[in-house]
Amino acid sequence: MRIIILLSVCIIAVTGLWATAIPISNQAVLTDDNVFGSLVRIDPDDSLLESLKTKFWLWQDGNDLVVYAEAEIDSTFEQGNHSRRDENASGDMLRVQLVTMPQSYMAYAYVAYPLGNLADGIRKKDMSIDYSWDSHYSYRSEISADLWRVTFRIPLGELRFRQEQPYNWRVIFSRYYEVNSATYSSPYANTDQMNLYFMSSHPISLSGQITRDFPVTLKPYFVKSYDLVNHTDSFDPQNLGLDVAFVPSQKLRLKLSFNPDFSDVPMDSASDDYNNKFPPYYSENRFFFTEDLQVFNLGDYLYTRNIAQPQFAYKLTGNSGRINWGILGALDKEIRDEGVLINRADYYQAISINPSWEKFNLSNSLISRVGDGFYNHGYYGNYSYMPVPWLTVSTDNLFAIQKEQNEPDQHRGVISTNKLSYNKGDYSGTLAYIVVSADLVHDTGYITENDYDGWNLDLAWDKISPEAFINSRGINGSFSLSRSTLSQSDYDLNNQFLYAYIWLKRKLFLHTSISSGTDLGTDRDIFRTWTFNTGFNYEPIRQLNFGVRVSQGESLIYSLNEVHDRTALLLSCGINLARKFRVNYNGIFNFLGYPELNELDLGGGVVIPLILDNKYGVNNLTLVYNHSKALSLSGGMGLSTYESGGRYANLSYYGNLRYEFKPGYFLYMGLKSQQSQMEPSTISDPLGQFRRDMASAYLKVALTL
Repeated sequence: MRIIILLSVCIIAVTGLWATAIPISNQAVLTDDNVFGSLVRIDPDDSLLESLKTKFWLWQDGNDLVVYAEAEIDSTFEQGNHSRRDENASGDMLRVQLVTMPQSYMAYAYVAYPLGNLADGIRKKDMSIDYSWDSHYSYRSEISADLWRVTFRIPLGELRFRQEQPYNWRVIFSRYYEVNSATYSSPYANTDQMNLYFMSSHPISLSGQITRDFPVTLKPYFVKSYDLVNHTDSFDPQNLGLDVAFVPSQKLRLKLSFNPDFSDVPMDSASDDYNNKFPPYYSENRFFFTEDLQVFNLGDYLYTRNIAQPQFAYKLTGNSGRINWGILGALDKEIRDEGVLINRADYYQAISINPSWEKFNLSNSLISRVGDGFYNHGYYGNYSYMPVPWLTVSTDNLFAIQKEQNEPDQHRGVISTNKLSYNKGDYSGTLAYIVVSADLVHDTGYITENDYDGWNLDLAWDKISPEAFINSRGINGSFSLSRSTLSQSDYDLNNQFLYAYIWLKRKLFLHTSISSGTDLGTDRDIFRTWTFNTGFNYEPIRQLNFGVRVSQGESLIYSLNEVHDRTALLLSCGINLARKFRVNYNGIFNFLGYPELNELDLGGGVVIPLILDNKYGVNNLTLVYNHSKALSLSGGMGLSTYESGGRYANLSYYGNLRYEFKPGYFLYMGLKSQQSQMEPSTISDPLGQFRRDMASAYLKVALTL
């Protein structure tokens, strides 16, 4: 294997001497000297040639790279749906990836769909694509009876690269067939290659001078909100904001946001978090905090949802050879409700320096959160070594200190995760050891427990047979052994998980799993729990999919510190209409074995009644209508029927309109509301009576200057 890898590296190095010279022209150049084709199948990975041929031609037109593609099509060609930018259009797809700095192990990805949907992003070293990065690329899609023609226009001045002419870059071409979920590539470049993926590409040479785009972009915005409950509005500096992007060089980017606004961000979905031992976790959905975060690679050690309403935020990212680096900062607002402090005006900061080589990765970050009499600082390091493509050794460590104003001493602690990972052919596995010290506190991130350690073994077998009746099948297992506290001499916590699936004719997906283990109660007592799941997902036609899953087991109820039976029914459904309208639904219905009226012993002879709902549902419905690339509407509703505190249900909904009335000029309108059902549903009044806890409408205008 080592000899094969060395030969591959030598071949790649030699082929770099014969890079394809990209012609300079303001007219189409379709010759044998600048054409690329011969795509082979990489997913499933059998290297079969395309039966329908695809060809790509490249030429440089001033500051743009023009890519013209001709793809043969037949009756299986899937045009997909209209969608918003960077969303999956559920259709066939062509993709161009530019590797401007191979030593940095990243690529710019540009996607074309038949209906013209835009999707672009950055391929990261871990092989995922970060679609939060947006460029000014465009393309034209033309479809005839037997040919799909696409003309990409990619602006080069906004990319990062070495200012040395000629520009010696690399390019990877891909085609995806929706009908059988197959991906083809030219040349052969599979993400299982990891770092070698970026070198397994066509070398190209551009001789035309590339000038940098105008380095400053201003995006001012104005927001006007109206409180539909109190019937009030106001005008103050909170209604104005400004985003600034400054690109002084190809390797440096600065983004500033003054009073960033998130009015058009959808409300969080209704969730089943009524039996949580820890605060609920919400994924980040605010653009400023999702864009470019691949540079930092901080995971949940910087939990940006802690930043409730930033007054000011900035982000500086750059590259120097093999080193990617970034600095992020945000100053939060102090929020009070009737004099009670709800949110502190803390300052958050992260500084990351991430050098990487073909086999080594050394990520280093300093993470901080400081406030009045409070500080929390941490060093996070992630180091990995890949001696061969199928084996990786890694260690992941956080060292943190934290001090509160009213506490005399610091908290000092560490999290250390060490892994040995194997991935070759149909088999994969990971052996991991994690230890979390007893005094660890890190409020900058999302860390829920400390004082434990344990071993975990994950094993998986997945077999893909794309042409067979059974398209794929697999078995995955996980086994762990841990201690609930580091002071124990023996490992007493253990968990097992087994999952199996079968995918039939790319329409019916059957799956089942069983898990058993132990859980810690609020007083750190150990309880045995188990869960069995089985279900299916079915897609009879491209426009419809639905799924059903049944769950049965015994769960720990933290408020009672007892184990009780739990049965759950999970439903999901997705519908696409007229290639423009999409509806998605998911719901969970829980049936628990404890009584509604319980007694909670507080000690000292004090017993209080505790009412817990034991039959409830959580439902979410989203609707998206994409009339065109310029105009779209979206809405959603979440309904929880969990009864608590005199409320019989909780309802939330939102609606947003987005209209790009001129390139870079946006109009947003919308409303959002949260309501509580104060009277139960009856035959005479099936909707019951709802009280509006919050309701607001907004108008936002954002410009790009």
